[in-house]
Amino acid sequence: MRALLKFGLLSILGFAVLLPAAGLLALVGLPVLTVLAVLAVPVLVALLLVGLPIFLVLIAGAVVLGLVFGLLGMVVGLGFAVLKLALFVALPLAVIGWLVMRLFAPPRAPAAARERALNS
Repeated sequence: MRALLKFGLLSILGFAVLLPAAGLLALVGLPVLTVLAVLAVPVLVALLLVGLPIFLVLIAGAVVLGLVFGLLGMVVGLGFAVLKLALFVALPLAVIGWLVMRLFAPPRAPAAARERALNS
């Protein structure tokens, strides 16, 4: 309970000190802020004249890079699709075809018999 009382008393004391300080800062700071805002207008105009073309060039570059990398991603995706098709469809069919040809092909003569048949 004592800590709560201490916290409340210090909060009230802090408000008593900080509220007049905030009022003084507002009284002095607002005219300074208006002067700085008036002085900042030419700087903002110069930044607009110089910075806007640079900003537009950067935006155009980002668009071009986005298109290039998007197309590159599409080509890579299609390449992976073709590779998957080749590995999971064409290769098993080729292996099955080779096995069928090996199983149903007529037996081959031994190498020595083939040599004799070729030489005679």
